[in-house]
Amino acid sequence: AQHIDEFTVLFYDGHAALSAAMVGDTSCLQTMLENLGEYLKSDRGGWNKIVTSQHGTDLIQGMLAMSAGEYGEAADKLLSSVSEVMRKVYGSKSQKSIFLFDNSLLLYFV
Repeated sequence: AQHIDEFTVLFYDGHAALSAAMVGDTSCLQTMLENLGEYLKSDRGGWNKIVTSQHGTDLIQGMLAMSAGEYGEAADKLLSSVSEVMRKVYGSKSQKSIFLFDNSLLLYFV
């Protein structure tokens, strides 16, 4: 929950959101979602903003729904965004596999 002051990069913020979701910290996730909205309204540009504008909101909303026990909504949001995010963001296979595991776990609960 320490990394919620400002949205930075979808890869890092996605990992922070996953951590918050796994411990049920919906307040942290809500703050991250608000920060993401501010980032999308900002003048910042570049590749990260493009990917974030396409998939960031669904990713964070999906994790928020998962942490709140709303697994149907979480599945809708995460399954539509995670594979695209994994294809477009950088990181090791191990780092990316965390999100793939999260999707598998989500499908188990749904």
